[in-house]
Amino acid sequence: MRAEKEGIIRSEGQTGSEGFEDRPEAQELPEQIGAKDENGKDENEKRVKQARLYAMKQLQSRDRTEKDLRRKLLGAGYGEELTDDAISYVKDFGYLDDVRFAFNYIRFSSQRMSRLTLSHKLSEKGISGEDIEKAFCQAYEEGFIDDLTEEETLERLIRKKYPSGGELSENERNKLFASMYRKGFAVSKVEKVLRRILT
Repeated sequence: MRAEKEGIIRSEGQTGSEGFEDRPEAQELPEQIGAKDENGKDENEKRVKQARLYAMKQLQSRDRTEKDLRRKLLGAGYGEELTDDAISYVKDFGYLDDVRFAFNYIRFSSQRMSRLTLSHKLSEKGISGEDIEKAFCQAYEEGFIDDLTEEETLERLIRKKYPSGGELSENERNKLFASMYRKGFAVSKVEKVLRRILT
């Protein structure tokens, strides 16, 4: 089975990254996915191969979550069984990995979002809480975020909004708190940063 998988992968298109790292590469896709099967395989086996190749093609341009790829496969007319097989296939070769997706999302977005907001957005993309936690742990271990990251992000956002600093009116403070709250920052952290930079 492994040899058969490798034979299919060698006929695939090269996987794109668009900012995402550590993804394995595939070879060129065949010019005709539904090409005649020289080994005389039945129609079901051809559909299995087509679904797998379709999944690979969807991962050429960018990384995707399992939820997103599943939606693509089902939307293309592949049933649940073929979709499950194709997803399992690309997972086996490391082309589909929700932890990697979440890690890269955190790495590129932590400078403008709170951890709460990041977690919420990743959850909306269908990534499990366990995989999100693994991605945050990896981001901490590799130094992309730390305990001060949220305060630094808050300070950057506030200074951008009020570059001159100084005291804010009650109306300005209320607007600022509302804005930061919508971004997922805790009120206590907003207060702490405000005391430090806007006094």
